[in-house]
Amino acid sequence: MSEELYKIVLTGYYHVDITGYKTHKGEYYIEKDFARLFNITPQKARELIQNSPTEVKKNITIEEANHFRDKIESVGVSCQIQDMDSKPSELSLEPE
Repeated sequence: MSEELYKIVLTGYYHVDITGYKTHKGEYYIEKDFARLFNITPQKARELIQNSPTEVKKNITIEEANHFRDKIESVGVSCQIQDMDSKPSELSLEPE
């Protein structure tokens, strides 16, 4: 029996509180943290987030998808877990 596979799709900025501050984290810092998370440039991170919905991981298990979703949301980007049958986007972090 094969396991069902999923993908992570970015849906935009998700402003989170910075510890000790009442204001929300700015987009610059979200992009910077997202870039560090995926080892990409901040410019590429900005492009991926601003052109949402954007597929960033695919063919992963639900456990992996939940792990990536938690990491992505922790830096301030919202995302969704979708099954692999959902329509793909044009931009992706996956190698071609």
